[in-house]
Amino acid sequence: MTATSTTMGDTSWFLDIGVVHHLTSDLNNLTIHNPFTGGDKVIVGDGKGLSIANIGKFSLASSSGSFVFNDVLHVLSITTNLVSVQRFYSNNGTFIEFHPSHFVVKDQKTRLALLQGKIEKSLYKLPTAPRVFDHPLAFYFTCSTSDAGSLRLRHNRLGHPFVDVVSKILFLCKIPLKHDNNNSVCESCQLAKSHHLPFERFTSRAIKPFGLIHVDLWGATPIVLSMVLDIFSC
Repeated sequence: MTATSTTMGDTSWFLDIGVVHHLTSDLNNLTIHNPFTGGDKVIVGDGKGLSIANIGKFSLASSSGSFVFNDVLHVLSITTNLVSVQRFYSNNGTFIEFHPSHFVVKDQKTRLALLQGKIEKSLYKLPTAPRVFDHPLAFYFTCSTSDAGSLRLRHNRLGHPFVDVVSKILFLCKIPLKHDNNNSVCESCQLAKSHHLPFERFTSRAIKPFGLIHVDLWGATPIVLSMVLDIFSC
């Protein structure tokens, strides 16, 4: 393990094929941890043994899921967070393809790419830092229902479903609904769900250009009919 001036104090995580355990100097990186009671030490390149303060675990969130890191050693005197490639394989059922400019984490069974990272400071760096929660088994969400949304607002946010469907969902989920007297037609629904023009089918046929004119195409017109005919006669 080699620490340089460019990696000292860096909160990123780097892959290392030479370390046996994952190593970190920041206890906040671990979602679960316990004091290390063994007598083992981490032996570095110069033969010096570094004391282990705690042992724990964390998870790394990614677009394809999450990766677990078990048996992470908390060592106060190290300067770089290191990921043991061998333990990463065994913890997550993956393998890593190393390339000159990047690396790809793939599933051992499906061989699908799960994560990709690049080289930074001459080291293979994980693309995101571990996501740490105060409690590893719970997520906390807050939702305010003091200001109940109107039916129109819920209709828009749920993707413009049928109004009766929205009302039933809100009723079953016991979500308060502010009733209003605005029953106007949703303009977005009309534009997106109309598949043909709302004109009646006519049997009349024209035998020459402008032989048949529907003067009410744009609605009622204040222009006298003779003037309309003069307009189209050109």
